[in-house]
Amino acid sequence: MNPPANGAAWEQAIGRIHRQRQLADKCEVELYQHTDELTDAFAMARDFARSI
Repeated sequence: MNPPANGAAWEQAIGRIHRQRQLADKCEVELYQHTDELTDAFAMARDFARSI
């Protein structure tokens, strides 16, 4: 598995759990960061998203 390194791909993947007509006020996402590659990929995507 290769985690996405851009914010748009993460947003699309995470956003799939919260759609129109969703009844829950909050949705939770589990993000596994048990390897350096996963931690780095998410950090890079988060930083790109913040800069946008």
